[in-house]
Amino acid sequence: MLGLPLHPLIVHAVVVFIPLAALGALLVVLSRRLRERYGDSPSWSASWRRRPGSPRC
Repeated sequence: MLGLPLHPLIVHAVVVFIPLAALGALLVVLSRRLRERYGDSPSWSASWRRRPGSPRC
């Protein structure tokens, strides 16, 4: 790959991108504005939040 060693590139990509992805997911879960913008998936949101008046499963 252009004469660059592959191992350090993979290690640094993992060290940077996995924590960024986790932080982004946490922000979407905790922020109503971000949840509205990026989607409120019923599969995970129904398990931790009940809308008023909805029957309990």
